[in-house]
Amino acid sequence: MKPAGVVLCGGASRRMGQDKALLHVNGQSFLQLCLDDMMPHCHSLYVLAAPEQRITADAGVRIVHDTAAFVGPASALVHFARHSSDDWLLVRAVDMPFARTADFMACVDDSVASCADVVMARIDGRDQPLLALYRRRALAAVNVAFPCSMFALLDSLKTSHIPLSGSRWRNFNHPEELREINKEKGVA
Repeated sequence: MKPAGVVLCGGASRRMGQDKALLHVNGQSFLQLCLDDMMPHCHSLYVLAAPEQRITADAGVRIVHDTAAFVGPASALVHFARHSSDDWLLVRAVDMPFARTADFMACVDDSVASCADVVMARIDGRDQPLLALYRRRALAAVNVAFPCSMFALLDSLKTSHIPLSGSRWRNFNHPEELREINKEKGVA
């Protein structure tokens, strides 16, 4: 299975204080790290951005601007799914630059995917709906009032989980986390 890859980067980044897609580690932006990692495993790549967000990406990557600013990833995903023709969407938040698509996809069993609407990462015991494989037609058919949380959206979908653990699966929300990872990578 080769899904369409979708990187979510249209959040307000309130805790980080700056656009997470544009943050850098070892000279690469979080967005570029995510796209480079997903490219071999996805037949097409999309970036879901906020309406006025200025994002650039390599040729072949489609940037799709959300219709409303900062109403949450659930609304952006459902809106995107309703305008997509792909069977499966591999969704990833831009603040997870070190997650490994190959490792995640290796855990997706065809029998699990055949009976689930969502195959979601469960990282160190916590559900991570922004690292998940979504059946597009199920996501497009969701009938919930927006804005809603990702977990409210998931209540209407049949979900399977992939247990994962370790620091490479973490997401970055605060400036001190970015300083810490840059220090680990030897970047001033």
